[in-house]
Amino acid sequence: MSKLFVLNDPAVRELRESHPLLKNKALIGTGQFSGVFEGSRPDTVYKLSIDRASYIFHTSYLGKSDRTHFTKVIQDHGIVGRFKTSKNVVRTKLSNPRELDAPIYLYEVEKLHKIPVKTENKLLSMRITKDWRTFDFASDQQELFHRALDVSTQIQERPYMQGQDSVLEALLSISYFLGEYSDAFVDIHGANMMQRANGDFVFSDPIGDLFIYNSHYTFGSVNEITPEMFESIKSSLIG
Repeated sequence: MSKLFVLNDPAVRELRESHPLLKNKALIGTGQFSGVFEGSRPDTVYKLSIDRASYIFHTSYLGKSDRTHFTKVIQDHGIVGRFKTSKNVVRTKLSNPRELDAPIYLYEVEKLHKIPVKTENKLLSMRITKDWRTFDFASDQQELFHRALDVSTQIQERPYMQGQDSVLEALLSISYFLGEYSDAFVDIHGANMMQRANGDFVFSDPIGDLFIYNSHYTFGSVNEITPEMFESIKSSLIG
């Protein structure tokens, strides 16, 4: 599938070359919604993203809660630009993507590491990925919140989750977020689970923006998110 956030788009290139925090920073990773750049110091990275749901999850929803199993935010730089989505997606009879004027968010987070093979963390990530996909598929008629909560509950019963109470609490936090923020989906797979240098298991990017994702495959009109709407959503989650 084509990237939803095109980092070589002229507007994004200009932002990368002109923003004082991104200028001369090397790109070290990419995802569907974001790019990851060198941070202000060796143990951090800058995340440039159009994933509103993930941005709110990490900067607002988690607040001061325990982040043992979530990426720690160092500094939130808010909205730094705009991006027209779907320009790189081919229009067909099966897909009719709509362009959105999406905010671009910039925030600095701790630098995480890939999970080494043949380790307990790797085995845990593989088991969670497999079971999440299996149970999620079986619950696909439910709304996303109850579906995620149901999957988390079923994973709780798996033998490998014994003694993993804090990991289970993290999964439940992800599920509860969907209850408060409807335009999100759970994006749990191997690449979105990492670890710290001390071995802490981390769900590095477990949330995706359903609104932007669906805009690429809809025939109906899609409303743009205005700055006022965004601030209202963010404020309601901060409480």
